[in-house]
Amino acid sequence: MDALADEPSIELLFSDVVMPGGINGFELADIVTYQRPDMKVLLTSGYTEKVIAQNDQSRFNANLLTKPYTQINLALKIREILDQASPIEQEPL
Repeated sequence: MDALADEPSIELLFSDVVMPGGINGFELADIVTYQRPDMKVLLTSGYTEKVIAQNDQSRFNANLLTKPYTQINLALKIREILDQASPIEQEPL
């Protein structure tokens, strides 16, 4: 969170769903996108998308890279997410 606050040029949050310290990747993504609505998010997990959907986190399913993945899979997913219009750009004028 400190790094994101100190560096506004960061465009993508990449996090595992399971993390130590009492917060998970979904919660982190919720906090970050609340504070920075233009932030793109990529999450990774060894859990299946079905389990994640059952935990009411389906809004991040499209931005989930399931483990195991290759460097090529990671690079392609990052490029795909960075190329998406941000929520701010999608608002009608």
